[in-house]
Amino acid sequence: MPEVVTAIRDRVAAFWNKVETGDMPLDYDRDGGLIDRLHAIGDPGDEIDLSSDNRIPFLLSEVADSQAAMAASRRRRTQQRPR
Repeated sequence: MPEVVTAIRDRVAAFWNKVETGDMPLDYDRDGGLIDRLHAIGDPGDEIDLSSDNRIPFLLSEVADSQAAMAASRRRRTQQRPR
C-alpha cells in the first residue's frame, strides 16, 4: 500500500505544478460546479489536513477482498464445468 500512497502524492504534486504554471487551464463548463462547491467550504487560503482521515488503506483492502472473491468464484466455476 505505501506504493499507492506514493503514486497518489506524486500525481497530486504534478497536478498542482500544472495549475501553478498555467499548464492546466480550468474548464469552467466541465468543472465550474465543483469549483464553486470547493470554494464555498472554509475561508480562502485555508487548508484541510486529511492525514488523520485516510480512507485509502480501507478502500484498497476492499478492492483486494473483492478481487480475491472474484478469483475464488472463477476457480469454483472452472472446477464445476463438465469435461
